[in-house]
Amino acid sequence: MENQISLLKIPIKSIFEKFATDCKIEHPEISIDFSKKSLVYKLRDIQKQSFSNKYLREKFQLSNYSESKFEKVRCIIQKEKHIAKYIYSISHGFMDERYIYTHQELEFSASKISQATQGISLIIQEQNATEAFSAYVSPSNVIFCKQEQNNVYSYPLYSQEQVNIKQDCIAALAKHTKFTFSTEEEKEIIFYYIYALCQIDSPTFVNKESLIPFISDREYFSKVANIGKNFLHAHLLKTQLDVNTDFHILGNGQISKAKFMPNGTNSQTGKLMLNHDQCFSNVNQSVWDFSKLGIPVLQSWLQSREHLTLDTSTMATLQRMISAIEYHLNTKSSLEKLLHQLELFKN
Repeated sequence: MENQISLLKIPIKSIFEKFATDCKIEHPEISIDFSKKSLVYKLRDIQKQSFSNKYLREKFQLSNYSESKFEKVRCIIQKEKHIAKYIYSISHGFMDERYIYTHQELEFSASKISQATQGISLIIQEQNATEAFSAYVSPSNVIFCKQEQNNVYSYPLYSQEQVNIKQDCIAALAKHTKFTFSTEEEKEIIFYYIYALCQIDSPTFVNKESLIPFISDREYFSKVANIGKNFLHAHLLKTQLDVNTDFHILGNGQISKAKFMPNGTNSQTGKLMLNHDQCFSNVNQSVWDFSKLGIPVLQSWLQSREHLTLDTSTMATLQRMISAIEYHLNTKSSLEKLLHQLELFKN
């Protein structure tokens, strides 16, 4: 059966109908926050006439803003009566959803956000010719990237209530796999299939064209797509996964010098210390070391929130992240075994 399976390789840019690039933001210190609630709170404080510019700059750590620069931004925010109207979710990285306040007068790329399709998007960062591209899924079509990150693209799953895949690509895959792809739900499996393969560190993707190899066999195509769908829901923290870690609650909830402490010299498990007192126990070393786009996910998430006091909801999110990464590592191993059976990794 394996000898009968063929591959159709299509460049990633030839698959999707529409895409967006990274969103350039003029005032990220003011416009972005970790939760919608905290962002509204900050903006409401900025609107209050009773607070001085000096007090607000100190409270929100805006020391890089001159008095005149902050006053200009503040005047624009004070004119807006409906703050929440301009707040959107934004992808700040893998498993790192934040919120952004946008306004045309502040040049927060409002036009890009208004054009963006709400819903799930595939975020791809292309590397150089000697490396594979990396990808993750975002609950938003708006992405914020650091200036040193190049060639970052956002491919929405849906655009104007239709799956965002080119018709000629759908036709080619229908002929190749014998799927009809007649409904939007059936077309979604193409997206899930792509997402599954994006999780594999494979020589298949080491090329300038970023080719996606599509399996002709319907059964295996469906298996890979189903794994991709499971990846997607796990990465969005939408799946109810087994929680193998315990959280030791006693403490103030403030993140301070978070680190991993192994249980012993040769132990692969240990404690994820949020501060001197609080920790998650029974965490695998591989989960702590897990990286996406070259960035250690848990370490980066915690470092960006240094000195913040996390509420119980955010603590629960962190625990779900640990479970999701553990699930990712186990599922990736299963997917690699399946693909090796098909000799899909051969150049």
